[in-house]
Amino acid sequence: MLDLSNNYTLPAYIHNITNLASFPKFYLKEGYEEGVKALNSVLNPGTTPFDVPKYEEIKPYYEKFEKDANSTEVIEILYRDKKINDETRNELHKLNSLILEREDIEGFDDEINEYIKNIQSNSKLSKETEILCIAGANIAISSKNYWLNAFNDKENPWHFIFDESNVQSRLRLPKWLKKVLITVACDVVGGAVGGALGLILSPAGAVAGITVVGGGASAAATKFQE
Repeated sequence: MLDLSNNYTLPAYIHNITNLASFPKFYLKEGYEEGVKALNSVLNPGTTPFDVPKYEEIKPYYEKFEKDANSTEVIEILYRDKKINDETRNELHKLNSLILEREDIEGFDDEINEYIKNIQSNSKLSKETEILCIAGANIAISSKNYWLNAFNDKENPWHFIFDESNVQSRLRLPKWLKKVLITVACDVVGGAVGGALGLILSPAGAVAGITVVGGGASAAATKFQE
């Protein structure tokens, strides 16, 4: 079985959800199950499945993403539920702000990569913070590319979320861009949910949890309509 315990880039490459049987009217559990399938079929085919958090543990967080796509509040819920420590909470808020508090997409990758460097160079940070924040930052770049492609490609099955009738109306930014950023933030924080719950199992369980849960969280966030 592949050792995931120190590989914080894998979640960014295989976590996005594209195969949903009842798409676009899918159930939240489908997103989770597709994440589990992707994890094991890509990284661990034909052998014992990775240990990951159970759907029942993830469900309340997915329901929050579906309700209002508020990644900031989900970080606070994780902290309130004692799933992350103060340090991780603060670093996740920094990452979340880098994604959401911007006027355009220019320099996105550079800012996220600088954030990763700062985490990597800080030897005082806990293993929890290192895993959740570095993996989350890698997801941010991959997810941004994924959702920008969904916006630009009318044949992409996710393109429908950018239809004028489906995009929030109160926003200063171009509606499509704000939708991308909100979905990316939910992707990243959703990964943190899976990582925090998976860390109870092991460091490898944290990386597996990030991989499984992030894509389903962004899929859940697409259900939010104002």
